[in-house]
Amino acid sequence: MRAPGARLIGVWAGCFALSAGTALALALALAAALAGEERRLARVLLESSGSLPYLLLIMVFAASGLLASWLVKAYFNPIARAAEATAVSALANPKHRLAAEGPAQLRHLIAAINALADHHAAALDAVDARVAEARAALESEKNRLAVLMSELAQSVLVCDPNGTIVLYNEQARRLFSPPDIEKTATDHDFSPDKPQRTGRGCAPDPHGHLQDPTNTWSVPVYSGFIGLGRSLYSLLAPEPVRYAIERLDQRTAAGELDPIGIFTTALPGARLVRVRISPMAGAARSAAEMPAPSGYVLLLEDVSQEVTGVERRDRILIDLIEGARAALASLRAATENLAHFPDMALERRQRFVAIAVEEAGRLSEAVEHASRDHADSARLRPRALESMRGADLVAALRAGLASEVGSVHADEGSDPHIWLDVDCHALVQAVRYLARRLRDEFGIRDYTLEVSGDAPHAYLDLCWLGARISAATTSAWEDDTLSAGGEASSMTLRDILQHHGAELWHEIDRPSGRARFRFMLPVGARAPLRNPSERPGRPVFYDFDLSSAANSGDALDESPLRELAYTVFDTETTGLDPGAGDEIIAIGAVRIVNARVLTGEAFDRLIDPRRRIDPRSVAIHGIGDAMVRGQPTIERVLPAFHRFCTDTVLVGHNVAFDMRFLQLKEDATGVRFRQPVLDTLLLSAVLHDNLSDDRLEAIAHRFGIEVVARHTALGDALVTAEIFLKMLPLLAERGITTLRAARAAAERTRYAQLRY
Repeated sequence: MRAPGARLIGVWAGCFALSAGTALALALALAAALAGEERRLARVLLESSGSLPYLLLIMVFAASGLLASWLVKAYFNPIARAAEATAVSALANPKHRLAAEGPAQLRHLIAAINALADHHAAALDAVDARVAEARAALESEKNRLAVLMSELAQSVLVCDPNGTIVLYNEQARRLFSPPDIEKTATDHDFSPDKPQRTGRGCAPDPHGHLQDPTNTWSVPVYSGFIGLGRSLYSLLAPEPVRYAIERLDQRTAAGELDPIGIFTTALPGARLVRVRISPMAGAARSAAEMPAPSGYVLLLEDVSQEVTGVERRDRILIDLIEGARAALASLRAATENLAHFPDMALERRQRFVAIAVEEAGRLSEAVEHASRDHADSARLRPRALESMRGADLVAALRAGLASEVGSVHADEGSDPHIWLDVDCHALVQAVRYLARRLRDEFGIRDYTLEVSGDAPHAYLDLCWLGARISAATTSAWEDDTLSAGGEASSMTLRDILQHHGAELWHEIDRPSGRARFRFMLPVGARAPLRNPSERPGRPVFYDFDLSSAANSGDALDESPLRELAYTVFDTETTGLDPGAGDEIIAIGAVRIVNARVLTGEAFDRLIDPRRRIDPRSVAIHGIGDAMVRGQPTIERVLPAFHRFCTDTVLVGHNVAFDMRFLQLKEDATGVRFRQPVLDTLLLSAVLHDNLSDDRLEAIAHRFGIEVVARHTALGDALVTAEIFLKMLPLLAERGITTLRAARAAAERTRYAQLRY
């Protein structure tokens, strides 16, 4: 479709040609109608008029321009706008309607198009309802599997044969996320009346940048950002994974059913993970052919502490052996001399006895030292605290105490609604230890258990009648290992108290004469139940369609737009002039994979610009100096953002502005963004050259997209991502289906020459 300027020139030329042709035809007809003398007089008159023909020509040209301008304004431009709006309604936003403008005939046509659009929207709603109903059972199965995977306590990854991740669960996300990027889409609340800045986001990895796993890895960089459509080899070292897969294929070819491979590999931060990998059976092309795997399931477990503990215990054993060998040799020599020479001189005998005593003491000391080290290394690793009712904890304690120490009662006045955050097993050990010490040292066999208190503390009381315990005794019991009370444990009571963030003391209730040990515990942070309609959507951790997506071997520029992965991003800055020293203060980004926005894989980070923010910019984005003070600097954040964008096409709105800021930081950060870039501002000009408003809000309104969290980096990135997806069918309708075609079309628009 022509641009408005080209359209006016074309219509003007047509009007002038028509006018000039009409004038010429009239002149020829007049000349043919005149007699010979009249024709001669007319020729003389024209020759004597001088510049009159030229004036007439100029008048015809000007009149043609006026006529062309009126025609373009009254007919052509409204028709062009109606055509673009019709395409939006048909391909992107069925609820979009054409504005009535132009002459009466065009208004009637627009009204008919809007009526047709109403019928089209109603038909689409009916089809969508039918499709939703037909797919309900399938989606139920998919969601059931997704929920199962998401809630499993073990880290799970599923990838296709090429290593593309098609499913992962929450535990896997945590395993591969540094502590300060523990964030999902559910952390964001884009309600207009709620603050949008959390100051949380992604931390950089000091190990560099990722490369295509199909190529040679020149830098051993693993533990990248986990996400759908990303490569498994960006998280784990490729060599052990590929070796395990080769072994699985060999075992499958040998006829082994359900083979499982196990290997251990390293992650950054001196962490080790044990990986169990097994193939998922695919479909065989023929009855005689073995089915090729359709993908692989990986179960991952962090074994860093386990391996460290084993290594330490091995070192303790080696040190004990090496330290005891010399002592045992000296001790053996001394005892053999004493045994074989009973008549030796007294002085010599005493010297051998002294050697034996000294070496025995040294050996005893080595064993004692090894025993202490082993006890430290073998300490019970505290398990995570879990919320449980106080009444359930009392029931567990009664079951654990009744058969060992005597009579145990539950106080009827205990509050049944109190919840506690506890490690139940460890706390039961602690109470049993105290009850056994009381039984063995004071003969107490009758106890009462009680739970009471209010936020933020709750109290668990072990009560009895009789003996009072001194503070010194209580302190000594806290420092003894639980084995002193009959438990098979090397932990102390103080360890368990510290693990819970709890306090313990002994007190006497003088009116009743009851003594008690009181545990002060944190009240359980039990979330209140909410209406299902109020619950945030589950983050998307799976996309089963990725496993069946075609893997094009063409160059990136020839790849279909719908099959590419994108990072849609936006920045907020201290001002609008990157060349004058303005800095980035926020980066927000979201990924598009398989033509779907993955809101659960967002990047959101505030940045300390180390300079003052222009008050005019604060009025727009709401980020003040206090909000960014102490946040990571651009030198730390930009490498992490670069890793987040790996193997994707960058997308933004008026992205030349954002890219200029990134380019100015290349030397300072060593990060260069060489990915292809698409701009929704330019693509809007390609699609809607006759609709002059290309602001983000206007385009979103045109496509029926709700704008929330405007002028926040992540909020604008999410809106831009939705707009970009709406543009894909409109671009396809114009024959723009590849990245090369989209970039070429964008470069021809009026905005393509913008520079910052």
